[in-house]
Amino acid sequence: MNDPSEQQWAQDTDAVLEDDYYQAKAQDHARIEALIDQAEKELADLKLRKSMMESDFEGLHTHYQHLIIGEKDISTIAKKTLLEYYAYEFLKPLKSIQLSATDNYDTWQTKHFYVRFQLTEAKQLDLYFKLNPINSTYESSYLPLLTIDSAQQSVLVNDDQILHLIRQWHAENIFSVNQLSLFNYDINQILAHIKELGFTVSPSLIDNTQRLSVDMETDFPVGDTVLDQIFITTMENKDYDFQTENLGEIRILLDKNQRLTIHMQPNSAVLTIDSDQWKRSLLDFFTSYAFLVPLVVPSK
Repeated sequence: MNDPSEQQWAQDTDAVLEDDYYQAKAQDHARIEALIDQAEKELADLKLRKSMMESDFEGLHTHYQHLIIGEKDISTIAKKTLLEYYAYEFLKPLKSIQLSATDNYDTWQTKHFYVRFQLTEAKQLDLYFKLNPINSTYESSYLPLLTIDSAQQSVLVNDDQILHLIRQWHAENIFSVNQLSLFNYDINQILAHIKELGFTVSPSLIDNTQRLSVDMETDFPVGDTVLDQIFITTMENKDYDFQTENLGEIRILLDKNQRLTIHMQPNSAVLTIDSDQWKRSLLDFFTSYAFLVPLVVPSK
């Protein structure tokens, strides 16, 4: 007869082996489930990216609202893909000036400038533009010009950057008049396209589809030297005039019934620009009348 203790030992051993077996089996099962879960996530991500590739603007806009504004958990690759495709849709008019990719997914280049996009904390899309300096010794920077609010379907133009461009052209000689003229045209092509996509665009100083009627206050006073030079220029051109009929107010009459009025103040000046029925942007106005630029750009 078998020793009862040996029988018990054998049973205990079998039980331990069985427990190890089922434990290993359970671990394998959990590993397989994890692999399946990971594969399903990867497949879902691939399908999402495929959907983005096949989407038109409306589809990408829907994806943007659901995934970006809705803060859904998606892969980094899918997020980058969506932002790249979505931003490109707003820049389509630039294909006429050879819009092409760079080594960075968030940056494109054209014949005239670079353009870069950036997602803000508010889930808006900022578009930055960088013009090529006329001299390679100069360094230009990216200007945050357009903010695309997809939740409100609106676009805001950062008008402060227009004066910055004028300063870089006139005071720093980084850009040429031709560059600014082409840039103004290209940006208006983008804005017109954005409107066609169903977005509203805020009134801006770079818009060349409306008459120019704007009040601007400088952060510096207008000096006598500047006024003297403007006076000389207007007296030398039969289409211009320089009037000082009202105390503290100077009117500069230009061609085509356009005018600029200077309201003098102790530490600043308020400029009123009226282009009458002439449709033009602030950039176009000051590049056309360069002798007036010292009114908005202080001398070095």
